[in-house]
Amino acid sequence: MPGPTNISASFAREAALLLRNNEVQQAMELCMAGIQAFPNYPTGYLVLGKCFESVGKRREASAQYQEALKRLPDNPTLLTFVKKLDEAQQKELQRQMEEERSRTTTAAVPQSPPPSQQKENEASEETAFDILTKKLRNVKRIQSDTSAHTPPPPAPSNVTFATPTMAEIFVKQGNYAEAIAAYKELAARKPDEQYTQRIAELEKLLESRLKE
Repeated sequence: MPGPTNISASFAREAALLLRNNEVQQAMELCMAGIQAFPNYPTGYLVLGKCFESVGKRREASAQYQEALKRLPDNPTLLTFVKKLDEAQQKELQRQMEEERSRTTTAAVPQSPPPSQQKENEASEETAFDILTKKLRNVKRIQSDTSAHTPPPPAPSNVTFATPTMAEIFVKQGNYAEAIAAYKELAARKPDEQYTQRIAELEKLLESRLKE
């Protein structure tokens, strides 16, 4: 990964060109190095967000667009990107909820037992229905309250963009959930006690923030 000393202010344009050529890994690395060298350059966050979006990492993409908005408030292009991603995530949650509802509804439809067993099965059927209803309610609550922690769709197997530098950029931005996801991806590729310890530290920070 290029070091900050080798980065020029044109890094975002170069990264955008790499992205157009489908060189996502290189574009991400260049953006992350550029952001370290030029932390107040909004276009760097914009291009990095596009990189994340191109591999299905909507949550990470949204975080970078938000960082760009902090430096370029009310920019219509950035606002459009953020709105589009929010709508996409809402649709994905709705789809998951519909699938869960379909599964629970199918499971809740009992096979007609012989008349002699109907009374005997009434109590157990009611219990099963109650359990499924509670399960659906819990799924909705979890999806609505903790959607920020729901892992996004996996990136293509040929793109392994998570790096310690990227994870620490998320930490500096205060995006602890994204940092945890990056470190977990690193740990999955190459188990390391340092990654495990850092994940535990960030989970505590995230838990403290959620309690505020």
